Amino acid sequence: MRGLLRKDVSFKMLHKSYTNYLFSNPQLFCMAYEERKEKNASGNADGESNVGGTNGRGANGDVGSAGGATTGNGIATALQKLDTELKLRGMSPRTAKMYSFYNGKFLEFAAKQPDAVTEDDVKSFLAGKISGGASAKSMILIKSALKFYYDEVLGRGIVNMKTPKAARKEKHKLMIMLLYSSGLRVSELVNLKIGDLELGQKMGWVRAGKGAKDRMFIISEKLAEKLVKYVEGRPKDDYVFRGHRGCMTQRSLQKTIAAAARRAGIEKPVTPHVLRHTFATHMLESGVDLRRIQMLLGHSQLNTTQLYLNLSNKDLKEVKSPLDEL
Repeated sequence: MRGLLRKDVSFKMLHKSYTNYLFSNPQLFCMAYEERKEKNASGNADGESNVGGTNGRGANGDVGSAGGATTGNGIATALQKLDTELKLRGMSPRTAKMYSFYNGKFLEFAAKQPDAVTEDDVKSFLAGKISGGASAKSMILIKSALKFYYDEVLGRGIVNMKTPKAARKEKHKLMIMLLYSSGLRVSELVNLKIGDLELGQKMGWVRAGKGAKDRMFIISEKLAEKLVKYVEGRPKDDYVFRGHRGCMTQRSLQKTIAAAARRAGIEKPVTPHVLRHTFATHMLESGVDLRRIQMLLGHSQLNTTQLYLNLSNKDLKEVKSPLDEL
């Protein structure tokens, strides 16, 4: 390394390259982590002679080294188990890499075995990331990575904290845009999964919707671009809009929309169904025929669509008086 430094090779560049290489392989990361723990234990051993001290090391450092090795082995086992679960669930290589990376960073931060970490450890780790300037998108990804392993794989239920306020605002904005853009029912939106979206085609699928039928829905081009960034790096079987314990509740979505309407100064009640009704009305005003609207709304009978839609004042104003035809 000294020879390289004398040749004006940047140490920072070498360190970054080495770190990226380690995190591309969870097993290599674990080996490097364990080696570092053992070196730290050996380096501190000479200056510590109190067996009952805070670090729990004897004069020769044997106890500390054993503890470091145990923790390192725990991390190796954890990441191997995570890697297996990610493969079994068909996660994309990018998602698997990011989930392994952030779980590895968390275990390095906590310096504990997975079955010993607590909810407070998770909160401290996430708080540190926020303080370090992590973006709202990054925080969603980090939380998803930890939640997948500790709550879904291990069943610990310790990743329950809310996402940062900026991330929640983005989520709420996207939910409202999707309801108006696509005319979805509230039950359809909360159960929508990332694998149901075909954002390149600006469309998606309601799986086993009303009447137990699959249905295609459209997505605005502007919204599709935002959703690509929002779901990037997350598994296909994850909900597009997550709640605290997986699927978001319908009541939570209804309250979110009502609160947004109040902030906008709208006095009339606004519900998800109002957005669905508005989608249909505006489609009719733009010249889309009733049959297509029926299919987009998922109505089995055309009569339902006809009752659902009210002619707007715009339509009435465009009707010509028969006198003008004489």
